[in-house]
Amino acid sequence: DLQASTEGEISEAIRKRVIKGRRIQQQRQSKVNARLTKHELKRYCQLGSEEQQFLLQAIEKLGLSIRAHDKILKISRTIADLEPCDDIEKKHIIEALAFRNFDRK
Repeated sequence: DLQASTEGEISEAIRKRVIKGRRIQQQRQSKVNARLTKHELKRYCQLGSEEQQFLLQAIEKLGLSIRAHDKILKISRTIADLEPCDDIEKKHIIEALAFRNFDRK
């Protein structure tokens, strides 16, 4: 069946992307992004000034905690790794914030 074949191909492509993203994380910091410490966040999840300003404004506007900030940063890093992209960009932060809002509902 054509649809099942296409779904299988999509699933396989996603699986390969996730494996590649995890490999990037393991090579960069010897663990997945979800397990990064506060110190490691500063080292591996550096933001440009525009991205930092955007994240801080979003955190303030949404009334989120420092813990939520760190979680959004980890998710943003993971989204960037899945592309793969060396830098966390504004689009990655936006997507992480969208996941955060979806998760809260």
